[in-house]
Amino acid sequence: DAVMQFRAVFADEDPEAPTSSVSSSDSRLLYSWAERRVALYISSLRTLLPQVSEGGSLGAALEHCMYAGSALSRVGLDFRALLPPLFEGRILQLFTQTVATAVKTFAAALETQRWVSLSSAARARRPPAQDGREAAGALPYALMEAPPLALFTNGVAAALNELRHCAPLVLQGPVTQVVQGALTEVMAALAQYGDMRTLNANDKPLFVAAAKLAVKVLAPHVGACLGRVYPGAAASIDTAAATAPLTALLTVWAPPPPPPAARPISPVKPAASAAASSAAPAAAAAAG
Repeated sequence: DAVMQFRAVFADEDPEAPTSSVSSSDSRLLYSWAERRVALYISSLRTLLPQVSEGGSLGAALEHCMYAGSALSRVGLDFRALLPPLFEGRILQLFTQTVATAVKTFAAALETQRWVSLSSAARARRPPAQDGREAAGALPYALMEAPPLALFTNGVAAALNELRHCAPLVLQGPVTQVVQGALTEVMAALAQYGDMRTLNANDKPLFVAAAKLAVKVLAPHVGACLGRVYPGAAASIDTAAATAPLTALLTVWAPPPPPPAARPISPVKPAASAAASSAAPAAAAAAG
């Protein structure tokens, strides 16, 4: 507004009059002041963005800044090209912190986990799925059998929900790496738990069931959630590599295959009877 008012005030000067040094000096002073205001605006963003802890607030701030840059572009002060590095860094930092919190919550829950099977009454209260499938993006009900897995999945889903408000395409690769690292850490922690803890006869089957849920349900579900924010990113999650330690443990713990069933032996006719039947006609012929 200040620049446009300055132009409006001094636009009535005689265009044929020679430009004075005072007018040129005033113009340089005006644009120097405007550049300082823009620099102060960017500096304030750099200071205040780390204090924003919600994806929705980051999205709103980015929208406001882009509008301000668009307005200033009419007077040659477009600063929108300076915004992506500031916001991308904070968005990735916030997502990384939220996923790290989910991993820590999982580790704490795993240390205090008491392996108890879900009661039949709780299974009966399971909400009916539409068309035989879980609701899109909903936590798979099977993970409720293992609360540490459910807590981790909810934490990652919360991080992705915050990210979707402001998800620059350039962050798809780094975000995928964060999710891949979290999955790998969780699977390795589960494998280490099973390898280091002495599980009794009641706990071991429940832990094995939870480990299978982590491999077959949790890992694909997390990848699918990432794909809803960045379409196609689910294919970039290497679930086989992430679940390799846990898969190896399950292979070692797998019961040996049952021995092959014995094939029934068909009775064999004695050779003597066959020989006697063939000798009878020969003896009759000799007697004749």
